[in-house]
Amino acid sequence: MKGCLVCGNPIRQPATGRRRQYCSHACRQLAYRRRHGGQAGSMTRATIEANNILDLVFRHAGRGR
Repeated sequence: MKGCLVCGNPIRQPATGRRRQYCSHACRQLAYRRRHGGQAGSMTRATIEANNILDLVFRHAGRGR
C-alpha cells in the first residue's frame, strides 16, 4: 500500500478508477499549491491533520466535501 505523497498517511484506494495519490482533499490542495508557488508552506502538520478529520466527519455524515 502506497502512502500519501504529502504526509505519508495510508490511502484507501477505490475498487475501480484512477488510483489516488493523496489521503485527503487537504493534502491534494497542499500539493497543488506547492506545485504552483502558493503560500502552502505555512500549512502545518496539525492543520493537515485537522483537515483530514473534517474530511472524515463530512464523509461519515454523507455530505462529501
